[in-house]
Amino acid sequence: MSRATIKDVAEAAGVSIATVSRVLNDRGGASATARTVREAAERLGYAPNALARMLITQRSMTVGLLQPMVSDSFAGQVLDGVEDAAYELGYSVIVCSTGAGSSRLEHYARLLASRQVDAAVVMSTALTQTQHELLRALALPYVVVAGSTPDPGVPVVAIDGQQAAADATTALVTAGHRRIGMIAGGADDPVAGIPRVRGFVAACDTAGIAPDDRPVEHGDFGYDSGLVAMRRLLERRPDLTAVFAASDEMAVAAMTVADEQGRRVPEDLSVIGFDAIPLARMTRPPLVSVAQPLRAMGYRAMQAAEQLVRGEPLPAAAPVAHALTVGGTVGPPSGGPPFGDPVGPPSPRS
Repeated sequence: MSRATIKDVAEAAGVSIATVSRVLNDRGGASATARTVREAAERLGYAPNALARMLITQRSMTVGLLQPMVSDSFAGQVLDGVEDAAYELGYSVIVCSTGAGSSRLEHYARLLASRQVDAAVVMSTALTQTQHELLRALALPYVVVAGSTPDPGVPVVAIDGQQAAADATTALVTAGHRRIGMIAGGADDPVAGIPRVRGFVAACDTAGIAPDDRPVEHGDFGYDSGLVAMRRLLERRPDLTAVFAASDEMAVAAMTVADEQGRRVPEDLSVIGFDAIPLARMTRPPLVSVAQPLRAMGYRAMQAAEQLVRGEPLPAAAPVAHALTVGGTVGPPSGGPPFGDPVGPPSPRS
């Protein structure tokens, strides 16, 4: 059985081929005529030729998502947002896993350019000047989500990670804690490592907590590295009463180690995580965490990418709002019931 052609749709709808093209490419036409054309196309199972459309519009209606090795849940929520907006805008998404190194990102950037994608969304990456210049040389407009770029003119959709970490630490201080450990991400990670440590240290400085009472161990944001880091923290300071982890997986690992050592959460140890992924709601008690609206961030990034493709000016992006979730893993150091309302700032940062 042969595929329906645009000529078949035109004959079935009783209009010209040009009218069918205008309607199916969303370029106008009377509402009644447009409805007739779309009904005919659906009835015949007509699918526009993507290559022909690209030759006419000079757009492939495709974006590339460049994502490193991050938590499946984290990346999945951002991808869901990108896909939601892409579907509404009539785009397709090509997902490329760039890993931790720069060579794969550069490889996939060239690949996306060769496939004539219209734009790229770069996730959880601190782009270097070299990578930025490559994307520019490839004439590939891009948006960054939960990352950074050396060009202030490129749209970035992200929270203020340093402020979010400071707010989480302040919540522990407000609950009465003075010996607070941190399980941080990579020591040289400019996106989710360094800023979150800076926020933790700044909040401790503000509270007058001495350096010896705020030890930091590093992991890779994953559960296994969190186990190792938590054990190291407790070896260094077995009298810690609270831990702030730079990811939810590492926070859950901290709770696991606490349980292994007979420490109750939150009676003996308070814990706060970061990202508020679904896992945080599944722990017992539920994990208090810094919430990033990941799906909304992906959605906004895709919208910004489409605006770039259209050549529309984009206003400077303000940081996305963050907030602490309600949970049961924070309490006073002497024991007592966990808090039932969000702690920290009275309202999300924006």
